[in-house]
Amino acid sequence: MSTRTNRHLIRWLATAGLIATPGIAAAQGTPAAPSPDVANAPVRDTGEIVVTAQRRSESAQKVPIAITAVGPQQVQQLNLRTIENIQSVTPNLTFNTGYGFAQLFIRGVGSNFTTAGLENAVATYVDGAYLERASGVIFDLLDVGSVQVLKGPQGTLYGRNATGGAILINTADPTDKFKIQGTAEYGRFNHVLTDLVVNVPLTDTLSARFAGRYKRDGAYVYNVATDSKIGKTRSWDVRGKLKWQPADDLTAVLTVEHSNVRTPILPEHQVLDAPYCLACAVVPGARGGSSLGYFQTDLDFIGQPTVKATSANLRIKYNSGMVNVESVTNYRNQKEVARSDQDYSRGDFFAYTAPTGGKTYSQDLTVSTQSGSWWDILMGASYLYDDGYYSLIADGAAFRTVIPGILPTAFNGVKTTSVSAFAELSVSPIRRLKLTAGGRYTYDHKKLDGRTNVAGNLVFAGGSGVLNFGADSSFRSFTPRFVIAYDADILNLYASYSEGFKAGGFTAPAFTTLDPVLPENIKNYEVGAKFVSPDRKLRVNLAAFYYRYSNIQVTIVDVVRSGGGVIRNAAAARGKGVELDSSFQATPWLQIFGGGSYLRARYRKFENASLAGPVDAAGNPVPVGSPNAVGLGSVVEDLSGFPLNRAPKWTGFAGFTMRLPVWNDWRADLSGVVRYSAKFDHVPGAGGPLRLDREPAYTVANLSGSIGPGDDHYRLGFYVDNLFNERYSLGRQTSAPFGAYTAPARPRTYGVRASFSY
Repeated sequence: MSTRTNRHLIRWLATAGLIATPGIAAAQGTPAAPSPDVANAPVRDTGEIVVTAQRRSESAQKVPIAITAVGPQQVQQLNLRTIENIQSVTPNLTFNTGYGFAQLFIRGVGSNFTTAGLENAVATYVDGAYLERASGVIFDLLDVGSVQVLKGPQGTLYGRNATGGAILINTADPTDKFKIQGTAEYGRFNHVLTDLVVNVPLTDTLSARFAGRYKRDGAYVYNVATDSKIGKTRSWDVRGKLKWQPADDLTAVLTVEHSNVRTPILPEHQVLDAPYCLACAVVPGARGGSSLGYFQTDLDFIGQPTVKATSANLRIKYNSGMVNVESVTNYRNQKEVARSDQDYSRGDFFAYTAPTGGKTYSQDLTVSTQSGSWWDILMGASYLYDDGYYSLIADGAAFRTVIPGILPTAFNGVKTTSVSAFAELSVSPIRRLKLTAGGRYTYDHKKLDGRTNVAGNLVFAGGSGVLNFGADSSFRSFTPRFVIAYDADILNLYASYSEGFKAGGFTAPAFTTLDPVLPENIKNYEVGAKFVSPDRKLRVNLAAFYYRYSNIQVTIVDVVRSGGGVIRNAAAARGKGVELDSSFQATPWLQIFGGGSYLRARYRKFENASLAGPVDAAGNPVPVGSPNAVGLGSVVEDLSGFPLNRAPKWTGFAGFTMRLPVWNDWRADLSGVVRYSAKFDHVPGAGGPLRLDREPAYTVANLSGSIGPGDDHYRLGFYVDNLFNERYSLGRQTSAPFGAYTAPARPRTYGVRASFSY
């Protein structure tokens, strides 16, 4: 094990030891004894977290699925402002937002891309509705009700594009009591955040809830080319909810939301020098890795896409006692305009502008029974129609001279129609034993409408002469699920087999007719145990899994010949691992929690992978370090045996939440969490023979606290993110012929906050 890895493990273990210190000190009688009010208000309940992982409300400890569930209290205590932060308390979840879209990976299964023709491999649901595209989505946790991370394929209950798992985000519904609460933050790098939530009962059966957030973060990377700083973000989000409950068994909730996000694609830092850095070799004054500091870059501009999204959601629930019916109707319209410097330098070689977006309509219907007998059934159907588009305008010296005055452009429109039906039957032949069998049939149809101009056709399609083209393809899949579960009260055991299906589609942007990308499939075997102590103070969950993954959709970066990434099917992969998470209510005022994972996920067969590597003057591959190397070019490698991207072998986290009396009825809260990740590859093969797209091991710790009266009418607090000032990246990419970049994450940030609640 490397010195760097040892250092991170020591730091992580040391922090975990510090987390346990308050409990040790309490045993020695050091802190003041908690008051009765604090003692009667535990930090959080370790045993009865209600989830909807099986499309019905159940205790998380009873669900035969590996799941991480986070509620609004933990979101606030641990400063988990976005879904990206949820990975700090979730084994085997890796989340980045590079290039303005969500890159979600669970157990090494996920997607580096998002286009109008292909979606993410981790399905995301917001208030019961599937989110078709992750482009531009930051997933701010505004007035959240719960967040659930379901691990492993969820193809039966949560449909297509759930080969890696599913993330369920439920926002808080209106209640029958008046409430107003707000938060204001100010911190390093000119960070500003303001939240406001107002809940108003209108009549005995009607109530409304309004939530809004404005957030701004300043720049933190210095651009030497323009003598300015880059990396600033700005977003605002408003949501209105109306809840109507004319009877105890019938509820309807209407949600309307609009968000506006402006964030840099990535503050790209060139890590190579000449000859591998093209601009360093041919542009006077251009700077590469050895002449740039870690938080410096050398770009002629930094793209800052603006994403606007509007959605409407109608969720109707009927519960007769024995039969539950739920309908979710959803509409979403999203528009994004992105501009990016693709040569990673002040050189004017290659930039692009990409308007993307589309409209999505979906309808889900679920019916389930609660017979109280030896059997129950759950069944449903889903419909989705998406009209998405992806356009590209290529710019820079590499493209302006093809046809003077005409830039290469392309427009891709992809219409997706998806219909599916699913059912599950659960039986209990004997007491405590439950057998479940089910499956989903999915039909997808995708139609591509492509257009390009003459310049685009010459550059990216070799002058084939086809300026208007189209294609359509259909995909069908049946994904079964089988579960054996045994409930022994404090211990629940399960074994399951499940399959997942990620729909095929088309690479976008496309400049000529392409063969469709085939669907990817996964078969997962899992066993697990969930334990809750009789006094409900200790919770321990353990899961072991093995999966077989085929037709994997991977991105091959070739900006010169394709305008970006081309998506192809790799052959196959295998993965296996173990996950553990636990929490312990050490005292009424102290809870400690932690977990970790081991993962071995590798390509079983991935021959002829196209990557970027050293080449000679004739464009032939040469070994790394060869004196004949003149730059980066396209090379081919056999990646069989290489790890899947974003699949660290080890991850671990540990944390605590404390609630202590100060004086009279005042209370002080303190929370912290530290997460360790072993090294992993951002893209297959770490980008090529130079292996520059491999992230070293790193440790990130966050700390937050507050003080105020016990009724929480107002509180003053602080936060510190990246406490150790760790250097790690948001993304890495090697691309021929321009070079390679890393995008540094924010260094240590800190600030103060004030909140009120009435």
